[in-house]
Amino acid sequence: MTEKPELEKDAYGDIIEPPLENDYGSNVDALVDSMPVAPPTTHDVNTVHNELLNDPHYAVHLHERQLERLTTFVEELAVRLIALEEHIHGKDPNPGLEEYPEVKQ
Repeated sequence: MTEKPELEKDAYGDIIEPPLENDYGSNVDALVDSMPVAPPTTHDVNTVHNELLNDPHYAVHLHERQLERLTTFVEELAVRLIALEEHIHGKDPNPGLEEYPEVKQ
C-alpha cells in the first residue's frame, strides 16, 4: 500500500488544503498579484477624461452633477445669508417673498 502524504496544518491544527493546479480563481489571483501597479499620471487621467467627454451621455451626466453641486452651494449660501440678515436686522416686517408663492424659502 502507498502511504498518504502528510498534509500541512496551520497553528490551530486545521489541515491546509493544497491549491488545485487547475483552479481558475487561484490562477487569476496569482496573475493579478503579479501585475505591477503604477498610479495613473495626471496626463493619463486628463486623456481618459477628454475621451469620455466625447460620449454625450457622460458629458451630460457630468454637467448635470456640476450644476447640482452649484445649485446646492447657492441654496446653502442663500439660507446662511438670510439667517445672518435676520440675526443682524431682526425679522423683516415686510417680507417680499410672500408676494411670490412660487419662491419657497
